[in-house]
Amino acid sequence: MKPSMILIAASAMGLLLVSSSFVLGAHASTNWIGNDNGEFDSCNAWGTCRIYNGGVYIEMQLGASMTYSNGGTMSLQYNPDKDISYSYQVKDQFNHPLWFQTAVLAQSSDNCVIFTYQVYNMDSATQEDHWFSNSENCYTVSGLFTYGSGTGAVWTAQEYTDSSGYVNDACFTASGGGSGGGSTGTICIDPETNLAPNNGYWLWLRSNACLCGLQGNTPVTFTAGSGSMYAVPASNYIYAKAPPSHISTGEDGNMDYGCFSGNGTTTLTQSFGLSGHC
Repeated sequence: MKPSMILIAASAMGLLLVSSSFVLGAHASTNWIGNDNGEFDSCNAWGTCRIYNGGVYIEMQLGASMTYSNGGTMSLQYNPDKDISYSYQVKDQFNHPLWFQTAVLAQSSDNCVIFTYQVYNMDSATQEDHWFSNSENCYTVSGLFTYGSGTGAVWTAQEYTDSSGYVNDACFTASGGGSGGGSTGTICIDPETNLAPNNGYWLWLRSNACLCGLQGNTPVTFTAGSGSMYAVPASNYIYAKAPPSHISTGEDGNMDYGCFSGNGTTTLTQSFGLSGHC
């Protein structure tokens, strides 16, 4: 393990811990910034939309190199809607509502990346389950935060669903930009766990993407970077939604997100950067 990644592994149990405000339902003051991005869903209903035999992947593609001034490590989070999760996600054996997320964790100082899924008890805001790729060791990817020679870094997280709409596979990739950019290849995990009574899996629910920090009390401050975010279903149309009524993740940042384009098609696209938001 690289020394700089020991800090990531040491704090892994609380990397994406939902803060106490998760339970209280605090809302950010400004939409379309940081952890308050717009959402995407597979239909126009509330809570009952499902994606069967497919899933949705999110992708971040850089159009300008990304830098940040604090936080050490940042994340691309795939966050389900808090209120919908509370009402519709499966519960643990003690009937506590659960919250399931996937994420890409990345550190610019040494181009290190780790992939993860995590599960939280929504009543207590405590972690009940987690997985980290490569035994919490980083993958080193040249150009992980770079745009150059017409090529930008690309990070993806995909949640695959079965015939009942449950996430039965999660896959991740990270490739570097510029000449000589590296790649992790595709890394997958079956997120089955005995915490989820219904087939051992988690329902895919309305979600958003967040370029954020790793600790709830340390928002990441981006100083450069822009590009595009995509939400792409395997077999459905995808619908744009306003930012959530209640923020689900305690991590935050200062990245601005543009309005979605492609509502009701097979690909939602939005810009991100530091020059204005939707």
